[in-house]
Amino acid sequence: MNKAQIDKAIANAIKSGNWMIRFENEGRLSPSIDANGFKWKPIGQWTIANDWNSRPVCGGGLHGQSHEAGGQVIKGKYIVFCETRGERVIIDGNKIKVKSARRLLIGNLPEGLKFKSSLYLSGCDLKGITLPQSVGGSLYLSGCDLKGITLPQSVGGSLDLSGCDLKGITLPDKLKSKVIR
Repeated sequence: MNKAQIDKAIANAIKSGNWMIRFENEGRLSPSIDANGFKWKPIGQWTIANDWNSRPVCGGGLHGQSHEAGGQVIKGKYIVFCETRGERVIIDGNKIKVKSARRLLIGNLPEGLKFKSSLYLSGCDLKGITLPQSVGGSLYLSGCDLKGITLPQSVGGSLDLSGCDLKGITLPDKLKSKVIR
């Protein structure tokens, strides 16, 4: 896929709600192999979970956080934005799994994302990342380098900034719970 095709796929994924974010430690390598040895296809190509099942338990699919289920505690250095297709199964309210997804962005999030749920980005490399304007649940950013980052305008739960340098950081206008520093 060229950049225009990827941009169009990103816009369609956001509009339809068929997206998730996940994490990788390998950065921009393509294809990517996750911690369990599962091999993701190169950027723009569909990856299919051969072990797919629709049970709302871990395993049997491709996992990530999405607008309807987030807060999954999975560590990885690089954030990955994926388009999804087919059935979406929510697991424990903090992640989803799908049968098919394709990686569209590595190391960044597209503008226009809105999270109804929590968002867990602790320990991620956030350099150059545009965070969503609003997060409906809690936002976990502990241990992240926040230099140059604009926090969401609204966070519906708590905001975990423990271990972060807050110099020059403006806290959200709307914050339901306390800030953890």
